[in-house]
Amino acid sequence: GRPAAIRTKGEGGILRIDFGEPEEEFEAIEWDEFFRIFDENNLAFLYQDETGGGKTSRFNKFVDRSKNG
Repeated sequence: GRPAAIRTKGEGGILRIDFGEPEEEFEAIEWDEFFRIFDENNLAFLYQDETGGGKTSRFNKFVDRSKNG
């Protein structure tokens, strides 16, 4: 995956990991910017390696570290 953001008003944006063909609303960003936003927002990265059926999964999301122990 590649680091990306969906820009919001103000500084930063909503972080994403873009897989495959880039999605139109995603703006490619450098890893430095990605990790700056990640750290400033106290995020953790949750992901799933494989589906219940054993196939490779790309499911992931960013969550607030302070709310998840």
